[in-house]
Amino acid sequence: MRVPLLLMALATTPFVAAAAQNGSAAVKDPAQCAVADANRSPQSWSRDQKPDPQGRSRTGCSPVTPSGGTTGDPPPPPPDTTPPPPGSVSIDGTVYNEATWGGLQGWTVTVSGPVNSSTVTDATGHYVFSGIPAGTYTVCEVLQSNWVEAFPTSGADCSGTTGNGPVGYSVTVGSNGSVGDKDFGNSPLSNVTVTFNPLVTGKTHATSISCVDKNGASVGSASNANTLTTNNVRVRQSSMVCTVTYVDP
Repeated sequence: MRVPLLLMALATTPFVAAAAQNGSAAVKDPAQCAVADANRSPQSWSRDQKPDPQGRSRTGCSPVTPSGGTTGDPPPPPPDTTPPPPGSVSIDGTVYNEATWGGLQGWTVTVSGPVNSSTVTDATGHYVFSGIPAGTYTVCEVLQSNWVEAFPTSGADCSGTTGNGPVGYSVTVGSNGSVGDKDFGNSPLSNVTVTFNPLVTGKTHATSISCVDKNGASVGSASNANTLTTNNVRVRQSSMVCTVTYVDP
Protein backbone atom coordinates (compact mmCIF):
# COMPACT_ATOMS: atom_id res chain seq x y z
CA MET A 1 0.00 0.00 0.00
CA ARG A 2 2.94 2.35 0.55
CA VAL A 3 3.91 2.34 -3.09
CA PRO A 4 0.54 3.53 -4.49
CA LEU A 5 0.40 6.29 -1.89
CA LEU A 6 3.84 7.48 -2.90
CA LEU A 7 2.86 7.47 -6.54
CA MET A 8 -0.26 9.48 -5.73
CA ALA A 9 1.80 12.13 -3.94
CA LEU A 10 4.16 12.37 -6.88
CA ALA A 11 1.28 12.63 -9.28
CA THR A 12 -0.17 15.64 -7.52
CA THR A 13 3.01 17.70 -7.76
CA PRO A 14 2.55 18.73 -11.45
CA PHE A 15 -1.06 19.58 -10.73
CA VAL A 16 -0.05 22.10 -8.02
CA ALA A 17 2.66 23.54 -10.27
CA ALA A 18 0.19 23.90 -13.13
CA ALA A 19 -2.27 25.64 -10.90
CA ALA A 20 0.47 28.04 -9.86
CA GLN A 21 1.36 28.72 -13.50
CA ASN A 22 -2.19 29.21 -14.76
CA GLY A 23 -3.77 31.03 -11.78
CA SER A 24 -2.57 33.10 -8.88
CA ALA A 25 0.90 32.68 -7.50
CA ALA A 26 1.16 29.90 -4.98
CA VAL A 27 0.90 30.79 -1.31
CA LYS A 28 4.11 30.16 0.51
CA ASP A 29 4.17 27.78 3.36
CA PRO A 30 4.42 29.68 6.69
CA ALA A 31 7.59 27.77 7.45
CA GLN A 32 9.21 29.38 4.42
CA CYS A 33 8.51 32.84 5.85
CA ALA A 34 10.02 32.28 9.25
CA VAL A 35 13.57 33.10 8.24
CA ALA A 36 12.55 35.99 5.98
CA ASP A 37 10.38 37.53 8.67
CA ALA A 38 13.08 37.14 11.26
CA ASN A 39 15.57 39.01 9.07
CA ARG A 40 13.21 41.68 7.78
CA SER A 41 13.78 45.20 9.12
CA PRO A 42 11.38 45.88 12.02
CA GLN A 43 11.27 49.54 10.92
CA SER A 44 9.74 48.84 7.51
CA TRP A 45 6.51 47.50 6.09
CA SER A 46 6.54 44.68 3.60
CA ARG A 47 2.83 44.67 2.79
CA ASP A 48 3.33 45.89 -0.78
CA GLN A 49 4.94 43.19 -2.88
CA LYS A 50 5.81 43.43 -6.55
CA PRO A 51 4.19 40.97 -9.03
CA ASP A 52 6.04 37.82 -9.85
CA PRO A 53 7.86 37.38 -13.20
CA GLN A 54 4.58 36.35 -14.84
CA GLY A 55 2.87 39.53 -13.68
CA ARG A 56 0.74 37.79 -11.05
CA SER A 57 0.18 39.32 -7.64
CA ARG A 58 2.24 37.68 -4.96
CA THR A 59 0.94 36.20 -1.78
CA GLY A 60 2.85 34.63 0.97
CA CYS A 61 4.68 36.00 3.93
CA SER A 62 2.64 38.34 6.05
CA PRO A 63 3.84 41.92 6.55
CA VAL A 64 6.01 42.69 9.51
CA THR A 65 4.68 45.28 11.95
CA PRO A 66 7.19 48.09 12.65
CA SER A 67 8.62 48.35 16.13
CA GLY A 68 6.14 49.89 18.54
CA GLY A 69 3.33 49.75 15.98
CA THR A 70 0.24 47.68 15.57
CA THR A 71 -0.99 45.47 12.81
CA GLY A 72 -3.04 47.00 10.05
CA ASP A 73 -2.28 49.98 7.82
CA PRO A 74 1.02 51.86 8.17
CA PRO A 75 0.94 54.82 10.58
CA PRO A 76 0.09 58.22 9.08
CA PRO A 77 2.96 60.58 8.26
CA PRO A 78 3.95 63.08 10.95
CA PRO A 79 2.08 66.38 10.90
CA ASP A 80 3.54 69.21 8.82
CA THR A 81 5.27 71.62 11.20
CA THR A 82 6.16 74.16 8.50
CA PRO A 83 4.77 77.53 9.61
CA PRO A 84 2.06 78.90 7.34
CA PRO A 85 3.12 81.64 4.92
CA PRO A 86 2.55 85.18 6.20
CA GLY A 87 -0.72 86.73 5.19
CA SER A 88 -0.76 89.44 2.55
CA VAL A 89 -0.69 93.06 3.72
CA SER A 90 -1.21 96.49 2.19
CA ILE A 91 0.44 99.90 2.49
CA ASP A 92 -1.08 103.02 0.96
CA GLY A 93 -0.96 106.80 0.95
CA THR A 94 -1.12 109.92 -1.22
CA VAL A 95 1.44 112.10 -2.99
CA TYR A 96 0.21 115.71 -3.12
CA ASN A 97 1.14 119.26 -4.09
CA GLU A 98 1.94 121.14 -0.92
CA ALA A 99 0.82 124.44 -2.44
CA THR A 100 -2.64 123.30 -3.58
CA TRP A 101 -3.19 120.05 -1.64
CA GLY A 102 -4.11 118.43 -4.93
CA GLY A 103 -2.96 114.90 -5.69
CA LEU A 104 0.05 114.39 -7.96
CA GLN A 105 -0.44 111.76 -10.66
CA GLY A 106 2.35 109.62 -12.08
CA TRP A 107 4.73 109.80 -9.12
CA THR A 108 6.69 106.68 -8.19
CA VAL A 109 6.65 105.28 -4.66
CA THR A 110 8.83 102.36 -3.55
CA VAL A 111 8.88 99.85 -0.71
CA SER A 112 11.89 97.82 0.41
CA GLY A 113 11.82 95.01 2.96
CA PRO A 114 10.77 91.35 2.69
CA VAL A 115 10.11 92.23 -0.96
CA ASN A 116 11.09 95.27 -3.01
CA SER A 117 8.46 96.86 -5.20
CA SER A 118 7.35 100.14 -6.77
CA THR A 119 4.07 101.61 -7.93
CA VAL A 120 2.80 104.82 -9.56
CA THR A 121 0.18 107.19 -8.17
CA ASP A 122 -3.22 107.41 -9.86
CA ALA A 123 -5.15 110.50 -10.97
CA THR A 124 -5.87 111.44 -7.35
CA GLY A 125 -2.28 110.96 -6.21
CA HIS A 126 -3.16 107.74 -4.38
CA TYR A 127 -0.84 104.74 -4.31
CA VAL A 128 -1.21 101.28 -2.78
CA PHE A 129 0.93 98.18 -2.33
CA SER A 130 -1.25 95.11 -1.82
CA GLY A 131 -0.57 91.38 -1.60
CA ILE A 132 2.91 91.81 -0.16
CA PRO A 133 4.08 89.65 2.76
CA ALA A 134 4.02 90.86 6.35
CA GLY A 135 7.14 92.49 7.73
CA THR A 136 8.97 95.79 8.12
CA TYR A 137 9.23 98.09 5.11
CA THR A 138 10.82 101.41 4.19
CA VAL A 139 8.48 103.54 2.05
CA CYS A 140 10.08 106.24 -0.13
CA GLU A 141 9.05 108.49 -3.01
CA VAL A 142 11.03 109.28 -6.15
CA LEU A 143 11.25 113.05 -6.65
CA GLN A 144 10.52 114.57 -10.03
CA SER A 145 12.59 117.41 -11.48
CA ASN A 146 12.07 120.87 -10.01
CA TRP A 147 10.14 119.64 -6.99
CA VAL A 148 11.26 119.45 -3.39
CA GLU A 149 9.92 117.15 -0.71
CA ALA A 150 8.14 119.14 1.99
CA PHE A 151 6.53 116.30 3.97
CA PRO A 152 7.34 114.20 5.95
CA THR A 153 10.01 116.27 7.67
CA SER A 154 11.38 113.32 9.68
CA GLY A 155 11.33 109.55 9.43
CA ALA A 156 13.17 106.80 7.59
CA ASP A 157 16.28 107.78 5.63
CA CYS A 158 15.57 107.43 1.91
CA SER A 159 18.56 109.46 0.67
CA GLY A 160 20.69 106.39 -0.01
CA THR A 161 18.97 105.83 -3.37
CA THR A 162 19.61 108.39 -6.12
CA GLY A 163 16.45 110.30 -7.02
CA ASN A 164 14.57 109.54 -3.83
CA GLY A 165 13.19 112.19 -1.54
CA PRO A 166 15.29 112.51 1.61
CA VAL A 167 12.73 111.20 4.12
CA GLY A 168 10.15 108.40 4.10
CA TYR A 169 8.47 105.96 6.45
CA SER A 170 9.42 102.80 8.31
CA VAL A 171 6.35 100.62 8.82
CA THR A 172 5.81 97.19 10.32
CA VAL A 173 2.73 95.33 9.17
CA GLY A 174 1.47 92.09 10.72
CA SER A 175 -0.17 89.22 8.86
CA ASN A 176 -3.31 90.33 6.99
CA GLY A 177 -2.80 93.88 8.28
CA SER A 178 -2.76 97.22 6.53
CA VAL A 179 -1.13 100.61 7.04
CA GLY A 180 -2.44 103.82 5.49
CA ASP A 181 -1.84 107.58 5.34
CA LYS A 182 1.82 107.28 4.39
CA ASP A 183 1.64 110.57 2.51
CA PHE A 184 4.26 112.68 0.72
CA GLY A 185 3.88 116.43 0.23
CA ASN A 186 5.92 118.14 -2.45
CA SER A 187 6.44 121.76 -3.44
CA PRO A 188 7.21 123.01 -6.96
CA LEU A 189 10.34 125.11 -7.22
CA SER A 190 10.74 128.54 -8.80
CA ASN A 191 13.49 131.10 -9.17
CA VAL A 192 13.79 134.77 -10.04
CA THR A 193 16.24 136.44 -12.35
CA VAL A 194 17.07 140.05 -11.51
CA THR A 195 18.88 142.12 -14.15
CA PHE A 196 20.27 145.65 -13.89
CA ASN A 197 20.30 147.19 -17.37
CA PRO A 198 22.72 150.10 -17.90
CA LEU A 199 21.23 152.34 -20.58
CA VAL A 200 24.59 153.85 -21.38
CA THR A 201 27.21 151.18 -21.73
CA GLY A 202 30.15 151.61 -19.39
CA LYS A 203 28.59 154.47 -17.49
CA THR A 204 26.89 152.54 -14.66
CA HIS A 205 26.75 148.99 -13.24
CA ALA A 206 25.43 146.99 -10.30
CA THR A 207 27.77 146.51 -7.41
CA SER A 208 25.52 144.00 -5.61
CA ILE A 209 22.22 142.22 -5.97
CA SER A 210 20.70 140.28 -3.07
CA CYS A 211 17.32 138.62 -2.54
CA VAL A 212 15.56 137.29 0.57
CA ASP A 213 12.31 135.43 1.02
CA LYS A 214 9.38 136.50 3.22
CA ASN A 215 11.16 135.13 6.30
CA GLY A 216 14.31 137.14 5.61
CA ALA A 217 16.30 134.08 4.49
CA SER A 218 18.73 134.70 1.67
CA VAL A 219 17.88 133.06 -1.64
CA GLY A 220 20.83 134.42 -3.58
CA SER A 221 23.30 137.24 -3.96
CA ALA A 222 25.91 138.50 -6.39
CA SER A 223 28.65 141.12 -6.28
CA ASN A 224 29.80 143.33 -9.15
CA ALA A 225 27.36 141.67 -11.53
CA ASN A 226 24.38 143.08 -13.34
CA THR A 227 22.38 139.81 -13.19
CA LEU A 228 21.39 137.41 -10.42
CA THR A 229 19.32 134.25 -10.71
CA THR A 230 18.10 133.23 -7.28
CA ASN A 231 18.22 129.83 -5.75
CA ASN A 232 15.21 127.61 -6.29
CA VAL A 233 12.47 128.53 -3.85
CA ARG A 234 9.26 126.90 -2.75
CA VAL A 235 5.86 128.31 -3.53
CA ARG A 236 5.17 128.54 0.20
CA GLN A 237 7.98 131.06 0.52
CA SER A 238 5.42 133.18 -1.40
CA SER A 239 7.32 136.42 -1.68
CA MET A 240 10.78 137.69 -2.39
CA VAL A 241 12.54 141.05 -1.96
CA CYS A 242 15.60 141.87 -4.05
CA THR A 243 17.91 144.83 -3.52
CA VAL A 244 20.18 146.22 -6.25
CA THR A 245 23.05 148.50 -5.41
CA TYR A 246 24.68 150.33 -8.29
CA VAL A 247 27.14 153.12 -9.00
CA ASP A 248 27.85 155.62 -11.70
CA PRO A 249 31.51 155.40 -12.53
